[in-house]
Amino acid sequence: MKTCEECHEGYKPSCDLCPKHKGGPWDTPYVWYMQLVIWYDFFIRTCFGMTVLSPFAIIANFFLKIFGVHPEMAPSSAKRFSFFLGIVLNTVLFALHFGIHHDLRKGPLLVLIVFSALESVGGFCVGCWFF
Repeated sequence: MKTCEECHEGYKPSCDLCPKHKGGPWDTPYVWYMQLVIWYDFFIRTCFGMTVLSPFAIIANFFLKIFGVHPEMAPSSAKRFSFFLGIVLNTVLFALHFGIHHDLRKGPLLVLIVFSALESVGGFCVGCWFF
């Protein structure tokens, strides 16, 4: 058992921090691996459009074929601007996570979640609207 330097309670050596001082479910490595995949997807879509290099485009096309849904097309320049906003927000998240302001990352994360929810549930693309 290790001892936490702040609260002096014991915890397992496999943990990085005392359970009281962990940042919650967002500090697990799986969340940050997924964020890398999301950043990669935004980057590929911004630079090259909807290609076979985009993991989420592959998944989306698979489900479109299964359910027989026709995609709603939007101007590519507006969508690329939206993907660029996603890259910026993800980069800010990484900088805040690995930098000094570890607790401030919830703001950009909330913005990404709200923008994604508006797009998927309401059909409103905030990046396209800004563009």
